[in-house]
Amino acid sequence: MLPESEDRKSASPLLDIFSANVPPDQASSSMVEVAGLSLGILTALNSSIGCFDAISVARTFDRDFQTATLKLDVARLRLSRWARSVGIDSLENDDGAPQARPLIASGSLEEQSKATEILEQITALFKDAERKSSRLKLVDSSAYDTDELDPATSSMHRKLRKLYLASYSPRRILTKTKWSLYHDKDLRRLIEDINDHVSGLVEIFPAASQKYNQQCLEQSRELSGEQHLAALEPIVAEQDPDLCKAIAGVKAEAQGDSQTTFNFGTTNYGMQLAYLSGTQTNHFGFGRARD
Repeated sequence: MLPESEDRKSASPLLDIFSANVPPDQASSSMVEVAGLSLGILTALNSSIGCFDAISVARTFDRDFQTATLKLDVARLRLSRWARSVGIDSLENDDGAPQARPLIASGSLEEQSKATEILEQITALFKDAERKSSRLKLVDSSAYDTDELDPATSSMHRKLRKLYLASYSPRRILTKTKWSLYHDKDLRRLIEDINDHVSGLVEIFPAASQKYNQQCLEQSRELSGEQHLAALEPIVAEQDPDLCKAIAGVKAEAQGDSQTTFNFGTTNYGMQLAYLSGTQTNHFGFGRARD
């Protein structure tokens, strides 16, 4: 254990973030506990993000390697979008510069604990998939490399990575052992489970919805100008309904004869889309529809 003075010094940058704009008489051991939980969230998030870099697609994969790559990219982008929306990216900034108190710091102990649990479950999903793949390892265990992507997929892969790093650029990721997926059904199950867990994270912090939706709009504008967007759209439609609706809105705006105004709701899970003529106001509500 570190001496008390050193321990306090090492924790002070994180505690400073959480005590920003908090009156001295409100400082308590619970604040320290919340800061500790948020550090746990940061660690759990970096672990789950790092899992995406460790996974590859085996040459014996029974479906399209190109599509599999983009599916993983879209899942990671959605997770990083949530991280930025709740301010976890600010916890990675350890340069000593003044920082605003992140939204996640306002969460209750229960909310922060639940977020940490979900992130740890995402890492566990990767570990379970890895264990299953290790039992299925075939004679030819070599994997595809992203250098082998076709031009359209390669372009979108690079773009999605750029957007992911713009949302959340982790600094504390341990290098994980590379492993390969062999079957499409295992990939589909992994992606579905990850998306369910990210939806759970979004629901825990509804106050972050405005920032989350704004990121969807910004990312959709970035993607809408891409020459090879058609290669990505079916995957986004399946995995990321929030981004899908934003892209549809941006495309509708581009087709309209005049200005389109987007109002992002937090409780409307439907979608309204039409060819625009004249001044229109569209309401796009973001969130994953639940059965």
